[in-house]
Amino acid sequence: MDTTVSTGIPELDTALGGGFLEGSVPLIVGGTYSNGWALGFEIFKRMVAQGFFGIIINYYGPLSLIKRHTSVIGLEIDELGGKGDLAVIDVFGSYHGVEYDEPYVFSIGPVDAGTYLIKTSNVYQEIVQSYANDRTPVGIVVTMDGFAHIFGEEVALRILQKNLAMKEKSRHSYENSPITLALLHRDRVSTYLLSWLVSYSEHVIDLRPTKRACVEELIVRKSLLKSFVPVSGELRLSRGRVMVRINKNGKREPAERPEH
Repeated sequence: MDTTVSTGIPELDTALGGGFLEGSVPLIVGGTYSNGWALGFEIFKRMVAQGFFGIIINYYGPLSLIKRHTSVIGLEIDELGGKGDLAVIDVFGSYHGVEYDEPYVFSIGPVDAGTYLIKTSNVYQEIVQSYANDRTPVGIVVTMDGFAHIFGEEVALRILQKNLAMKEKSRHSYENSPITLALLHRDRVSTYLLSWLVSYSEHVIDLRPTKRACVEELIVRKSLLKSFVPVSGELRLSRGRVMVRINKNGKREPAERPEH
């Protein structure tokens, strides 16, 4: 039987066919003006509240900028890090020589393609063994396009495939397999890389713009659960609230597209 984990958003669980598969890598894809980041961090926030141990893997930018984004939806990184509920693996800071005093922020040292995977894996294992306290990790990759930008797409893909092979070899190492959300800005990567990422993800949530401000069409493109039926709905971010609405009876309704 498929073992699922709730996203913390009942409407989204239903749309996915029951939630996220244990050990899966769900992919949230958005465009230039998308609030996909808010959906990803809202899920992350709710799963940490359920008792998961949060790990943010940052390729995107300065940690201060990520904190400003997450504070909009009530996810206070400093607070959760200080309580021991969250850690950050700061690849962006490591790459650019930025250091932080916060004990929950971890550097991997000099970043190069040859040693990156082993360094990151070692830091990840240290975090899980020393700080998770038997809690199942939930990770969020911010962002996959940032990862590809640092290494270049071809090298990034080779690193990703090697990581998948390592994960396969150690798949029985955890009593409960971690879930790792991946955020992707589609306009920053090639369709070639996008295609690979979609094929490697057990769940894919696609966000598209509409004519209405702060409202996006939400399409669950893929979910490897037997009860899954493709559906669409809406994502709305307003006054710090992330709201998901799935269309009635699971039927896809035409979305209002912006005029060109």
